[in-house]
Amino acid sequence: MEQNSAYMFAVENALEMILMFDKTGKIVYANTVAKKLLDYGDEIYGQSISDIFPNTFKTEKGIFETDCSFGEEFQNLVAYRKNLTCFPVEARLINYAADSDIYMYGQ
Repeated sequence: MEQNSAYMFAVENALEMILMFDKTGKIVYANTVAKKLLDYGDEIYGQSISDIFPNTFKTEKGIFETDCSFGEEFQNLVAYRKNLTCFPVEARLINYAADSDIYMYGQ
């Protein structure tokens, strides 16, 4: 199995929720667990990360803002499903590709 394929298999089949979003806060990737837990299915693509975490992220003029720190530290956040019910998550924010301004959010 090619290394990239193995990586994507692991991400897609992780037990944790994984979201990737761009510098404007638009979600560009969600694994199966995230789509299921958040009740969006494939409609999650293009949603703002501030729709999922409104208490954590704010989006103004196409740029998202957060007071959360990026790195290894876990943070307790609240995620909102499509139907606006919420649930607690323990998350890390990782800037995995600074040159492309893509960020990853994992539960």
